[in-house]
Amino acid sequence: MGKRAKRRLRGREKEGAALRLQYPGHEHIRAPLRLALGAPQDMQIIVEFLTRLEEAATDGDRSVLLDLHDTKIIDAVACVMLAAAMQKLDIECGVKVTVRMPRNGSARFALKLFGVTRDGEAVLEEAGGRILRVTSGMLGDPSPGARTFEVARLVEQFVSDQTLADKVHAALNEAADNVLSWAYGANSPPNPSERWWVAGMLTSTRATFIALDHGLGIPATAPQNFGDGLSGLIKTMMQDKEWKPVNLKPTDAQILLTTIRQRRTVSGLDERGKGLSSMIALIDRFSGGFINILSGDALYGYRNFAHTQGDDEYCIPLGFRFPGTLIIWQLEGGPSEESI
Repeated sequence: MGKRAKRRLRGREKEGAALRLQYPGHEHIRAPLRLALGAPQDMQIIVEFLTRLEEAATDGDRSVLLDLHDTKIIDAVACVMLAAAMQKLDIECGVKVTVRMPRNGSARFALKLFGVTRDGEAVLEEAGGRILRVTSGMLGDPSPGARTFEVARLVEQFVSDQTLADKVHAALNEAADNVLSWAYGANSPPNPSERWWVAGMLTSTRATFIALDHGLGIPATAPQNFGDGLSGLIKTMMQDKEWKPVNLKPTDAQILLTTIRQRRTVSGLDERGKGLSSMIALIDRFSGGFINILSGDALYGYRNFAHTQGDDEYCIPLGFRFPGTLIIWQLEGGPSEESI
């Protein structure tokens, strides 16, 4: 071991001793340097980190210190996932996670901006009318439409077309309802642990919306919710080259892509059921944008042609299992010329 490495080790040991004095009886969970998306492995790092946090909080009677001190980058998606994890531990286990805030100013600002506070509280609040902080509800609550309306209101500052803004809200509202039905069951009784989280952000060039649940995931529940309709469509699509070999069980990626393409919901009503499909279609009404859906062992993506090279739609294995469903939807640059 070199001299520099030995100095770092001694410094880390001193820091650990000081933290044990400051936070006696706490299980110390140190966060990665980066909590932000850029590649599928970034999400795996976030999921594994939050899994360690949950295991520490549920293993014995010790309190938990979430140490973000050295974390340099935290994006909006990580803020939502972190707030959700801490709220879940509070509701299900009665564990209040103590947060050691980042020393990096940008990372600390992101946590405060989206309402991830020192005691793990997630607050519904608009910051300057351009940020909707992380907020949540449970399946037994009235429709999350009220919350998605707060998110969709950001679009009204982004486009002058009220009809287009209404379409954004309608798509968000129904997609949230649909995903909750896939996650926890359409007729499931109220349960405080069956929650959803939403957040939104508006800049001068783009509007971003994030929705998360901790349910079973679309690939796990879509086949039973859709019945033979989905199964038959999967079998038909598996005859194509992209779905071979046909003798294997459909993958999560195949089920997720088929569910999205089928353009219906568990409601079975003709006039409803295009929430996710509508979100995808609306991307083309703007000058750019994308949607990513992570559920089970699958990542679905659709991007506007103007901002990509290659396929505009894809659905691939994640290489690990995402705990629930995460939707990241971004609209860029105002309405496209075709939508005006």
